[in-house]
Amino acid sequence: MDTVISTSPYPAWVISYWAEASLLVELKKKWATSELFLLKHRGTFKSSDKQNTCNYVFQLLDSIPWSGEISGFISGGATETLVTYLSQDWLSSVHITQNNDLLRLDLTREGNDMLHEVVEDHFFTLLERFYKDRDIVEYSSKGSSCYHWNAGQELALGLCKRLWGVANVGNHWVAIGIDGVQKKILYGDSLADPNSDIVEENSVLLDALTWWTKTHTNAEYTRSRLPITCQNDPFSCGVLALNAISASIFPDSVSLLRESEAITERIRMLIRILHRDIEMVCRLFTHYE
Repeated sequence: MDTVISTSPYPAWVISYWAEASLLVELKKKWATSELFLLKHRGTFKSSDKQNTCNYVFQLLDSIPWSGEISGFISGGATETLVTYLSQDWLSSVHITQNNDLLRLDLTREGNDMLHEVVEDHFFTLLERFYKDRDIVEYSSKGSSCYHWNAGQELALGLCKRLWGVANVGNHWVAIGIDGVQKKILYGDSLADPNSDIVEENSVLLDALTWWTKTHTNAEYTRSRLPITCQNDPFSCGVLALNAISASIFPDSVSLLRESEAITERIRMLIRILHRDIEMVCRLFTHYE
């Protein structure tokens, strides 16, 4: 039998269909890997509470799409970024920002948002640049340094008592706190020697923070350790840095993690983000009913 080859062109939608299908296949692989991660750790948890937490995450995952945008976050973010929480991958700026949004929400709900300022990791990246270029480009209330200038002035005037954030220093997350009351720069490094009170790591960032606080407050800020859990793996620095900041802001309700709790905390982070997403989606549908 002769093979008949069609010379009719395929409709344009075929290309977009297979492109979308290919994307969904890749997304399914990512989510499948995350489910395996969750199953593995559910089997290693001896606590029934932790096992039930894993089961609960499976239920939550059934309620969200494989792809799309996360609701309830200023920074937004794609749904597929959530798979990182169920892995041993390094948290990215996207994940740090997601948790910062939740931290700001907690501060607002407790009425402490005027006392604490939570900044993103690029705040420190830009601050280092302003510090290095201080003799070339004027640091002022105008242009790209406007936000940093206003934050510094609020700290100087006592409108903001403390400033917090997670900074990236050479592919490693550290926790930063600026205490305007005690005039301290707090530095939490999960890889640092916990028995040492000397803060000398990443001198460029610390020097930039010292210059910045001096510029606005005319005070010499001392450097101190920010309490943080020691890291015993190559991927938990972001989780531990976020926990260190939360424990400092809410000492009565948040404790420093034990070294063995980093994986459990990743799962808790995911639950909080999913709760926020589902909450906002439900509000949206209720609004239009």
